[in-house]
Amino acid sequence: MDDEHLKLDLPPFEMAPDARFFYAAVPHQRALAYLGFALCKRQGFAVLTGEIGAGKTMLLDHLLGGSLTGRRKVGRFNAPRLDALGALRMTAGSFGLDRSGDQTELHARLDGALRRPEALGALLIVDEAQNLSPEALEELRILTNLQAGPTPLLQCLLVGQPQLRTLLARPALEQLRQRIAAAHHLVPLDAEDTRRYVAHRLAVAGRPETDALLEPEALDVVHAASGGVPRRINRLCDRLLLLALLERRRLTAADVAQAARELEAELPAPAMTAPRLPEAPQQTLVHFRSRMGGRP
Repeated sequence: MDDEHLKLDLPPFEMAPDARFFYAAVPHQRALAYLGFALCKRQGFAVLTGEIGAGKTMLLDHLLGGSLTGRRKVGRFNAPRLDALGALRMTAGSFGLDRSGDQTELHARLDGALRRPEALGALLIVDEAQNLSPEALEELRILTNLQAGPTPLLQCLLVGQPQLRTLLARPALEQLRQRIAAAHHLVPLDAEDTRRYVAHRLAVAGRPETDALLEPEALDVVHAASGGVPRRINRLCDRLLLLALLERRRLTAADVAQAARELEAELPAPAMTAPRLPEAPQQTLVHFRSRMGGRP
């Protein structure tokens, strides 16, 4: 990547999340505001959903590296298909506890560990939570009911694809829904944030911001072809780096369109839809964006 034409010290568009490249686009600022509001309450559940590749993992890594989690003890796991017992075992393991035993033993072990002074108010993050069964979610709800006096022992952040919303809408999970402090769906980037996202990643990778790799109209095609989904943007822009290396020139809208057609022919992608969400109170969003240094 240290080619004289590309002027890059790092690969800027890798598929794997890399916190060094985090860009606080408007949707991510909004998600951080919702999560910040929920985490400050230190009780119940918070829910974050988004399409595949929307940047949920990158956002979580950024969140854990910031001040909102404070000195809280954090457990985290990616959920495979789990029943109630499996969810308890994964929760115990995420906090470094023995995962053996039945549900009664695991509840007792978690209760004891979470009551330790250094663990009070722990946070459990469950990624790919759409894979949990209703019974598994109910076990997590029971864990969030545990308290030491007025202090909840555990808060849970559920992160998943849009199917998680459908799962949480089941009548059997009414009690859990009543414990959700905040829920947010991470939408794709708009055209302006797509341009800034690409420029940001190139700048972090070492390319001077004044030396554009793509013509302005080409970035409009990047947004149109990717739908504003960060992982799709990365995949397309990674292909464009190869083209830029071969052509040794600034890329045009036609170049991007051709690269997008080639990628689509190699592996067609389904169309995406993002559900509409109710607006959060503006004062809440401004408050938490200001705490995180984002745009109001």
